[in-house]
Amino acid sequence: MFKKNSNIGNGSKYKNYFSIFVKAVAYGTLLAAFIYGFMISGIDYKSKLEEVYPGAEFEQISNDPLVFKATENDSLEFYYTYSAAKGYGGELEVFVKINVFEESVKDVITISHKETPSFFNKINNEGFFRQFHAKPVDNRFVIDENINAISGATVSSKAFNQAIQKGTAFTGNNYFGKNIIIPESGIRFGWQELILITLVFSSVLLTYYKNQKWRNFLLGVSVFYLGFYLNASLSIAKFGDLLMGNLPSYSNNPFLLILLLAVIIGAIIVGKNFYCGSICPFYGIEKGLSKLSGIKFTLPNKLSKIVKNAAGFYLWLALLLIFITANPSMGSFEPFAMVFSLDGEGIQWFLLPAILVGTFFMPNFFCKYFCPVGSFLTRLIRVRKNIINVRMK
Repeated sequence: MFKKNSNIGNGSKYKNYFSIFVKAVAYGTLLAAFIYGFMISGIDYKSKLEEVYPGAEFEQISNDPLVFKATENDSLEFYYTYSAAKGYGGELEVFVKINVFEESVKDVITISHKETPSFFNKINNEGFFRQFHAKPVDNRFVIDENINAISGATVSSKAFNQAIQKGTAFTGNNYFGKNIIIPESGIRFGWQELILITLVFSSVLLTYYKNQKWRNFLLGVSVFYLGFYLNASLSIAKFGDLLMGNLPSYSNNPFLLILLLAVIIGAIIVGKNFYCGSICPFYGIEKGLSKLSGIKFTLPNKLSKIVKNAAGFYLWLALLLIFITANPSMGSFEPFAMVFSLDGEGIQWFLLPAILVGTFFMPNFFCKYFCPVGSFLTRLIRVRKNIINVRMK
């Protein structure tokens, strides 16, 4: 009789214990970060305004919404009306500064936002907020009528406009005796959403009826439509915002709402990833580069398994930053938006060239070893599978 090697059994047991410990630490730190971010998310709005206008004396005159009245230069009086709306990355908050004597907009102060920094900078630098200067409070402030959205940041433009619209209407109606009616913002379902639904439906079909030629065609369409045309790749910031209880606005951004819900429902209900291998535009770029190079360098199996854990680490780090700051854009390091628009921030300018070079030599370099979105969806499907297994026992 052969004796069982107890050292092998002990090694496996200790490895399992270590895995459980790592998972406990990861989930525990994320929970702590979530609670911390929730606790510090409050803003002292008066202090924020005093930082922007240090010489002004602010008096709060309304609680809902928050309105301050201030005197500047000993004679000029202004109302500062708080307003908020849902942008592309989450909630954004502004104060609309209104001249009491002229009954017109003097300035728009952004208190907080969760937009991708490059998108916000685009709006700010291209003069979006300057359009409101000196306009009377009873101006309709309608996108494509008397306010121009910034190309490449349309959703953010609409959200800021909506917030300013609400702030000026409240001030005009309550302090200037106006009768301002805000245009209704219902669900704007158009051809863009129809094409998206077609792409998602095609991805679902190709998951069950595998056809590589059609899958490649679908990826090509996604690269040009979701990528270059709309620049609408899903990032971990979108899932982080969802985990914090925030859905995209159905009025400002029905496109993102449809895409996000379709991907989440696919993972939780069906147990399939309908996004990464079929309609992710960045995956399409990676696959195209790999075919172009023809190089298929692979890592040794042991090293590949170790490096694959990096995607889980980046997912944990991204969610940790999102939760602890209560700001989804803080955890978004992926170069998705940058590769299609060349609008990037900080580390993205270093990451994108490195990723593209890596992809040229190693197929699916980013998707396999670094992508937090793929790692998130994989774990979501794994949780679903574990729950089903437990219920069947």
